[in-house]
Amino acid sequence: MSKNWYVIQIKSGQEEKIASELKKRIPSHLLNRCFVPKYKYMVHYQKEWTTKETVTFPGYVFIQSDDIYKLYSHLKKVSSSIKMLGLNKNEIFPLRNDDILFLLRYDENESFDISRGYIIGGKTVITSGPLMGREGIIRKINRHKRLAFLEIDMLGQTVKVKVGLEIISKT
Repeated sequence: MSKNWYVIQIKSGQEEKIASELKKRIPSHLLNRCFVPKYKYMVHYQKEWTTKETVTFPGYVFIQSDDIYKLYSHLKKVSSSIKMLGLNKNEIFPLRNDDILFLLRYDENESFDISRGYIIGGKTVITSGPLMGREGIIRKINRHKRLAFLEIDMLGQTVKVKVGLEIISKT
């Protein structure tokens, strides 16, 4: 069987705690990978820019397994409030390959790094970082806060996501 990616929904703010519990209490042959995607962004504080990190999808944990039904029974033992997400309420579906492409842009620390680029004639060009070549998913840019607002498809729905983006120049 292939290792598929799934999404579980939990109480927002509990992502790290639940992911840690899952890693501890579920055998690795059932839970191949479990992570909470984060993104890096910049904050201006006391005349200096510093890098911060926060959860990309509040209330969600991403898991990888090749036997989701056995894994699901273990998930319920960890917390009764865990909900598996899918395309319909009666079946559990893995993420589609298109959905996974966004997740693959996370680094080894499970964090979406800050992208950098410029705007020329109203067109955004990303020169480095995980958004390079993916300018089409950017819906809005807040240059002051150094954030990009994206729309990605996940499980048949459009999901709005924030990530770090530093625009070096605009002409």
